[in-house]
Amino acid sequence: MNILYNGAGIHNAYDNAVELEENFYDKLMAINVKAPYLASKMVIPHLIKQDCCTCCVFGI
Repeated sequence: MNILYNGAGIHNAYDNAVELEENFYDKLMAINVKAPYLASKMVIPHLIKQDCCTCCVFGI
């Protein structure tokens, strides 16, 4: 592996934080934040040895 591209993400059509259900917030954070973190955590040691890179893409 020479590069890790973290481009995962979901979004739901909610109006504001008051209307956002906690269970959806937990799912949103697990996919949009935790999944890229865990992928990076597993792959970065290999990328460092190979002098390669990772690209994390986040959006709102």
